[in-house]
Amino acid sequence: MRKATNWKEIVIRELIKKDNRICRLCNIALGDELTEIDHIVEKKNGGLDELSNLRLVHMICHKKRHLNFKPIPVVVLAGSLKQNASNQEKQMIITALNECKGNITHTAKSLCLSRKGLQLKMIKYNLRKPTVD
Repeated sequence: MRKATNWKEIVIRELIKKDNRICRLCNIALGDELTEIDHIVEKKNGGLDELSNLRLVHMICHKKRHLNFKPIPVVVLAGSLKQNASNQEKQMIITALNECKGNITHTAKSLCLSRKGLQLKMIKYNLRKPTVD
């Protein structure tokens, strides 16, 4: 095993031991996908860079937490799988656009899409940015 070269590697190694490779936001095992270090109490609220205030989380869970993104319930309707998937995708985009107050960049990040990818899906579903009061 190679020696850790920076503080981040050392912290990650310690958090893996502490959290048993479980994302502490969704309680699903951390695999080889991208992980991030999350402050339990955010630094802006006085949280410290101490192991007791840190946890490893999936990158997408971390982004959703900081965008205050709420999970969208899955609704199964009659019809084909393809049509249901399209309907669900459209509804997720509409909900995310509203949650992010029409901000395309935040919406795309919350859905793990590129801006361009989101824009193409908005064209596909004939969606427009919501107006914000």
